[in-house]
Amino acid sequence: MRGVFRKGSVVAATTLALAAILGGSLGLATAGTRSSLVAGQNVIGGPLKGDVAPAKFVSCLGNSWTALYIWDNRSAEQGGQRWQHYLKGVPDYVNSSATGGIVVVPRLAGVYLFMSAAMSSPFLPDSNADTCP
Repeated sequence: MRGVFRKGSVVAATTLALAAILGGSLGLATAGTRSSLVAGQNVIGGPLKGDVAPAKFVSCLGNSWTALYIWDNRSAEQGGQRWQHYLKGVPDYVNSSATGGIVVVPRLAGVYLFMSAAMSSPFLPDSNADTCP
């Protein structure tokens, strides 16, 4: 059973990485302004210009988001090969790197964004210098 889960995780991570690299050609949204986000799970591409702090990445979404997940593709020896999270409304220690929290949303990362409500024309920063419109 463990082998099946591991293989499934590899397939999911590979698919997400490929979708993030190919971006719009696969219908995957990237950071910046997009047409809409749906309530529930959204697979989006990370920032285009550089790494962005997770709080900054969701700063323009108001209270419409609930969770952000990325796959840490570093080797297991480097502490990777696991899902990292950034959750809304939890104590700071829950989102710390010690508990698997996201330190930065890497440039061109595949991102799972969970929304509590649909949002038209949302904006996600492409860099830490971007401001909400």
